[in-house]
Amino acid sequence: WIHLAYSAEAEVEKVSTAVELAEQIVEEIEGATEMRLGAELWAPKEADSEKEFTLRTVLPILRKLGFQNVKYNHGKREFGRDVTFARATEFQDLEFWAAQVKFGDVAGGANAEIDGVLAQIEDAFRMPYYDLYTKQRQRIAKMAIIISGKFTENAIEKICEKIESS
Repeated sequence: WIHLAYSAEAEVEKVSTAVELAEQIVEEIEGATEMRLGAELWAPKEADSEKEFTLRTVLPILRKLGFQNVKYNHGKREFGRDVTFARATEFQDLEFWAAQVKFGDVAGGANAEIDGVLAQIEDAFRMPYYDLYTKQRQRIAKMAIIISGKFTENAIEKICEKIESS
């Protein structure tokens, strides 16, 4: 037998929001279970959207890596933070992270998707967010760009230049 413990708190005002949140939780549990089993629960299927990739793959991996307060944060007020999470530092303080998640390859040519990603990253660092777990406004200390595909060389170069100029 495999035992998977999972709990989540949800404060919602509308039934439709509660249903959407429940569907996200089910996707995440399925992804975590599949990782634990090392096999697909249902018929093998590849993630076919950013949301599915995030819920079924990214969130379970972040939890498995030991991150806490992992939350899917996609919506109007995400400010470049598709996922927020935290880790305990050596001094047992929480260090807050965020991730920008993209499905597929990310190119770096003129007016490419990477330009939008970089702008969202600036917003993610600039704008605080309300953390449901600590019940306080937080600012992220670190940011990850997680993609299901590959970065082109141009995209990598743009990321490196942005980091050096910041």
